[in-house]
Amino acid sequence: GNATFVKTDSVRLLIDAGLSRKELAKRLESIGEDPDGIDAVLVTHEHNDHGAGLRMLVHELSIRAYLTRGTMRGLQTDTFEMNGSEIIPITPGVPFTIGDAEITPFAVPHDANEPTAFSISCQGLRITQLTDVGHLSDSVAAYLMGADCLILESNHDLEVLRVGPYPWILKQRLLGR
Repeated sequence: GNATFVKTDSVRLLIDAGLSRKELAKRLESIGEDPDGIDAVLVTHEHNDHGAGLRMLVHELSIRAYLTRGTMRGLQTDTFEMNGSEIIPITPGVPFTIGDAEITPFAVPHDANEPTAFSISCQGLRITQLTDVGHLSDSVAAYLMGADCLILESNHDLEVLRVGPYPWILKQRLLGR
């Protein structure tokens, strides 16, 4: 599962919620953070390893979740019990602000409903995170340039894929572009 914690002077963010509430709490506590103090979650796309924990987070905490409309459809957020939380639609390429952080979502090539990655700027620094990208397009590369911190998910292992227990259709997809 994926969940990246980003903290500024005024806001505590998660990029993705692909972990259970219990596992997320354990990991936040291990770095001295209050697991109930998350202000917002930025969700890149609806695949389980990125969004499966969102339903529980919006139910148990009063947070804001930022997703594209495609990701909202993929996660079926209209069925979530919100309990004071809010789901806010975003558009790739259109920046928005949470506290002292300016966040720019940008479109990435991946087999999901309107997937994004995020750049977060605060106090003159920019963090960009990129996960689950099919290939590095020129438009994605442009968003990566100039980042002070670049977080990349890199777990593509051809041998593990070939011999692993994955369905043939998934193997074909992951071996493609």
